[in-house]
Amino acid sequence: MELHDEFIRQALGLKGLGKLPTFAGIATDSRSIRAGELFIALKGEAFDGAEFIPQALARGALAVICEARSAPLVGSGAAAIVVDDTLAAFRHLAAAWRRSFRGPVVAVAGSVGKTSTKDMLRALLRGRWPKVLATQGSQNGYVGIPMTLMNLTPDHGVAVIEVGIDEVGAMAQHCELVAPDAALVTAIAAEHLEKLHDLPTVAREERLILEHVARSGALLALNLDDPWLTEVPKKQNSARALGFSLDGAAVPQGVEGLQGHLSREGVLSLSGLGLDGFSLKVPMPGRHNARNLLGAVALARGLGLERDAIKTGLALFEGSGARSEIRRLGDGSVVLCDYYNASPASVAAGLDLAEDLFRQQAGRPVLWVCLGDMLELGREELEWHRGLSPRVIATSSTEVMCLGKRMASLAEELRTQGFKGQVRTYEGYEELARDLIRERRPGDVILIKGSRGMKMERVWQELNSDGAP
Repeated sequence: MELHDEFIRQALGLKGLGKLPTFAGIATDSRSIRAGELFIALKGEAFDGAEFIPQALARGALAVICEARSAPLVGSGAAAIVVDDTLAAFRHLAAAWRRSFRGPVVAVAGSVGKTSTKDMLRALLRGRWPKVLATQGSQNGYVGIPMTLMNLTPDHGVAVIEVGIDEVGAMAQHCELVAPDAALVTAIAAEHLEKLHDLPTVAREERLILEHVARSGALLALNLDDPWLTEVPKKQNSARALGFSLDGAAVPQGVEGLQGHLSREGVLSLSGLGLDGFSLKVPMPGRHNARNLLGAVALARGLGLERDAIKTGLALFEGSGARSEIRRLGDGSVVLCDYYNASPASVAAGLDLAEDLFRQQAGRPVLWVCLGDMLELGREELEWHRGLSPRVIATSSTEVMCLGKRMASLAEELRTQGFKGQVRTYEGYEELARDLIRERRPGDVILIKGSRGMKMERVWQELNSDGAP
């Protein structure tokens, strides 16, 4: 990538600044900057990029985008591009860079399943386009989205951008930046309720991306199994709407439907969109992931992929890890590592999948449910935790281990509801892992689930190093 003087000037509206050099790229991390790049001194909640301006210059940065307060740190050896807001400047640059890209840009949004769907869609599209740009991991916010867009090159045939929101107004800003040619919203569920407040607000904000795409007359995919997402946006300009359903939902007028049926072996049989009689092996376990694949196939089909290309692309699938990831210990125990994040909907999906794994185990296994707090659920967070009790009781679990003060409310509710198994609460992962290692038996099934801030991966790390054969 090369960033020329005129491009930067136009993107940032610069005036009265001497001629800038041509930059080899953009960096926001002084530790990974390369000679010839432009360093953007972003300020986050836990860091201030301005503090690392000297390191960036020492590593070869030719110029720095910074705010006036930190311009003196640049000195006279490099150009200081002074802006009011470095994050806004970064996003302006990314928006201008995205507008220069001629291939389709696909956005994946939703409360749950975004990253898995994005990974599946990226794989499918590689069946037609050898080089696909996709969001790395879950870099789907104010910084991650422009970071992804700035990696676009003429060699990319298509881009798949994951879009996440945690406050009112974020989706509108992301839509303006990404300017998607196609969009899919996976599902609507409780998420980031500290700032999004309630489900109607979540639905309204998530659906904005469908409305944005519809206004441009582009492609949108509707999850017909989600009551929040079955309506075609009214302000459409000849948009092509594709609906997908794993539950046999009716297809609304003006929508092209794709139906799927999932077998016990994890094979997804399709009908509609010219795919009658076509089937695919779902690369990730669980009914929710089958629905994610169905949505990805619908969108890929809308972008012109034929059966062979879909099949070829899916064979290239690589997941992002810690999402519906099944791992097996040497003694035959099955561990469902699903701890990348947690919400009421994703915990319910994890419980369903753990139950399926439990029923597939031979002998007399025990199902262990290890749950860490679900974070960012707002004022009613304890109600959301207590609300998990019917789903837990409906499983075959006799061992429930709750980590954190919020999950303690679930433990209390389970006891109140007369749960027949053993319920334990923990303040730290060390004690939970210790009890799990000591008491589990060969062949047991273990679900590990919790929000990222709970660091539930440490439970797996302890379990995996306990010396089991």
